[in-house]
Amino acid sequence: MKWLKILALTFTAMVVLFTTVWLLIPVMGQQSLGAELSDKLEIPHPTVIAHRGASHLAPESTAPAYKLARDLGADYLEADLQRTKDGVIVVFHDETLERTTNIEEVYPNRLHQTIDQFTYEELLKLDIGSWFNDKHPERYRESYLGLKILTLDGLIDIAEAGNNNPGLYLETKFIDKYPGMEQDIVDILESRGWIGKEPKLSGIDKSSNKEIGAPTVNVAEGSSRVIFQSFYPESVVELKKIAPDVLAVLLISESIEEERGWNKIIEEAVNISDGIGPVGTLAWPWRLGPAHKHQLIIHPYTINPAWQMKLLRHFGADGVFTDRPEIAIEVYEKGGPIKIEALFERLGY
Repeated sequence: MKWLKILALTFTAMVVLFTTVWLLIPVMGQQSLGAELSDKLEIPHPTVIAHRGASHLAPESTAPAYKLARDLGADYLEADLQRTKDGVIVVFHDETLERTTNIEEVYPNRLHQTIDQFTYEELLKLDIGSWFNDKHPERYRESYLGLKILTLDGLIDIAEAGNNNPGLYLETKFIDKYPGMEQDIVDILESRGWIGKEPKLSGIDKSSNKEIGAPTVNVAEGSSRVIFQSFYPESVVELKKIAPDVLAVLLISESIEEERGWNKIIEEAVNISDGIGPVGTLAWPWRLGPAHKHQLIIHPYTINPAWQMKLLRHFGADGVFTDRPEIAIEVYEKGGPIKIEALFERLGY
């Protein structure tokens, strides 16, 4: 009987080993496919995309968040774009202003109005930084008080300055409110040399980066300095129509996947985009594999814990959108540990 138990255990171990190898081989292949595709597109692999900037350390979508992300070594600065009543392209995520501004104090009768109902000058009267101090007192900084809304031009200014040259990863939001916004965005990028020309970039001081543990980033010098993204397929189509040489990524939420199914989404993405940005809960190997085989880059969102970054890389993801680029840089062995306080001091925050 003893030898039967040994035989059974041996057989079980062999099955487990075979299954593990069978599962790992395609995953390892996906990692290779993604790296090759990213290299071909001149995108750093794995890619660190600072979601609304370094938005764990500073108020999202503000100058401090983007300057921190730039100088700590994120490959791309991610931003949500909307348009004011008077046609200014601004960086702001939510449809309304209650969550991250003091609109209740400044415009108490306009709490539920959307960005397109305000002029740029009206928006400049709002404080978009103090909410962060209230919500995260352990990360309170006086320099966050009274921060103002950024424009796309202001974001470009940040990307072109400082001690690194990150790319821009730009999302079109609420497109039904903003007909023609895609052309407005492309016009600004062309006028600044980010499409069709070369942007005016600051020099990079590698020794200064090394002092704080940051990698040197020069994505803005390459052909993939701009990547467009949207949950709206029609916006992706329009962006590729007017700026065919700029990469575009189709974003995928759980609700979109439930409604349409993964295979149909991939079929559509192949025809209109260069990659996909699925929510992290959808980023399983059996979903990422078909996307890679169709030559699509894969950047899941929004991934913050180190263990999730490691797991998704193992699954074949080509990088992540993250509020914690300082963690991703270490996980992906690009640099680190980042001396965050030294960076705050350098930037004057």
